[in-house]
Amino acid sequence: MGQLCSALHKRDEALRYFHQALHVLEVKFGREHPAVCDVLDHIAETLQEVDKGEEALAFYMRSMHIKEQRLGLDSPALADVCYNIAQIHAQQGQYALALQFIERVYHIARESFGEQHPLALEAKEKMQALQKLGK
Repeated sequence: MGQLCSALHKRDEALRYFHQALHVLEVKFGREHPAVCDVLDHIAETLQEVDKGEEALAFYMRSMHIKEQRLGLDSPALADVCYNIAQIHAQQGQYALALQFIERVYHIARESFGEQHPLALEAKEKMQALQKLGK
């Protein structure tokens, strides 16, 4: 329901559904279970869509931490969340932080999928852009 509401631009309603789903998953599996990461990411994406980057960042960071602990530091599952964290930092003008996260995306994508994978190529392009902005 949360995704449907979000697609219909009913962000407040979407957030209510996502928070309910998060609560259910946390009770059933625990706060640090990888299953909660999808909902954390949906909450963060919805917050990001309404320009609440700081709030979104907290949910993305929690998701990243869980994925690191449960799936490993170089898990391909980390690429999306690191990319989104980089986006928020770039939007806030924190180019050095954004660069750290996009470099991580590049490393994960290159090691997991190869240098010619679209995600690796996109991350490399973003790295170059952020390096110019950071100077």
